[in-house]
Amino acid sequence: MAGRNPGKHLDRLLAVLDLPDGKHALSTLSSLARESDEPAAAALIKHLTYLDLPEDQARSLIESAFRRRETIRSKSGYDLGVRLALFDLITSVEGRIDMPMLIDMATFEAIERSAITDGLTGLFNRAYFESRLQRETRRARRYTQHLSLLLLDLDNFKEVNDTQGHPAGDAVLREMGRLINSCVRDIDIAARYGGEEFTVILPETRRRGAFVVAERIRAEVEKIFRRKKVFGKAIRLTVSGGLSCYPEDAEDPSSLLSKADKALYRAKSSGKNLIDIYFEEKRRDERIPVDDGRVKAILRREGARSSPRQSGRVRNISEGGLLVELTEPVPVGCEMQVSFSLGSEHAYTLRSTVVRVEPGASNGKRRRYEAGLRFQRRAKSLQPELVRLARRDLAAG
Repeated sequence: MAGRNPGKHLDRLLAVLDLPDGKHALSTLSSLARESDEPAAAALIKHLTYLDLPEDQARSLIESAFRRRETIRSKSGYDLGVRLALFDLITSVEGRIDMPMLIDMATFEAIERSAITDGLTGLFNRAYFESRLQRETRRARRYTQHLSLLLLDLDNFKEVNDTQGHPAGDAVLREMGRLINSCVRDIDIAARYGGEEFTVILPETRRRGAFVVAERIRAEVEKIFRRKKVFGKAIRLTVSGGLSCYPEDAEDPSSLLSKADKALYRAKSSGKNLIDIYFEEKRRDERIPVDDGRVKAILRREGARSSPRQSGRVRNISEGGLLVELTEPVPVGCEMQVSFSLGSEHAYTLRSTVVRVEPGASNGKRRRYEAGLRFQRRAKSLQPELVRLARRDLAAG
């Protein structure tokens, strides 16, 4: 819930103490706990006093603070507020703190922010990213939600430090922090992972939406550094990214990060300045090769009626997806309607996602591309046709 503003969660917790009574305060804390999937009352007490209390004890203490405020107001006619009532309660009445230390709230918030924020870029730091990835994965599992993870790496950043010095490199990293923050939502968690690597956790986000965010960041980096000068010198920089998704690619934080890293490596090795989506061929979806050119597919961008259709030869096919040869590349991550027939009376039209595009063999005149598409739902109705296709090819061999 902290989003890209590290103090936002704290502000909402502290606002609870300004509510009219303890009943409203406890109800609001319950709502905040459901949103953030963490104990809200315990977090509030920790913010104010550094006391680590179980959630039930923290709720009881906050309720008692509201009652003590009313008691003091009825006896003295003076409203000292819930914060001072809480302070009086834990020092004078319960004796939980023997030597209290007063600190200005703005100073306290600055201290807390510095503990979870990267000082150079203003994004969250790696430690906070790792704890939030754990929490967001648990929350996605509990509420059956989607979660996407983006790993970004500046291309050829070492050359900036080597040729223009570390101050220029630091200026680039600061600009990256600002740029990433401008491209993500409040609920997203953007962090500096280390060096020139950055991460973005995208809660409640499917693969397509995450790719849109990743591509927006990539395009913005390319545009900004095409025209931006650092210390009076032009710096040409791009960024590559790897994307993985829960639960399709992985169901635990370390595997999610590992697979985003594999996708990033593939983006780097494919020429840089691109976003790659993690994919893995599933053994349960055995691919049937189609080498004679008899099966052709027609591709149309999902949701774009006026977009041109592309026709290509199917190279192999399964219940889970297909590999098709095209004369023009298609964007990785986009959704397509794929129509084809295997020679039966039934023609198939299936929604799919482009998971990879690679240059294929050239016929000397025009470059061809191989696009891997994953069906958004496994097409079990294909099974009888695929069996017949496999038997036909086996007999022909």
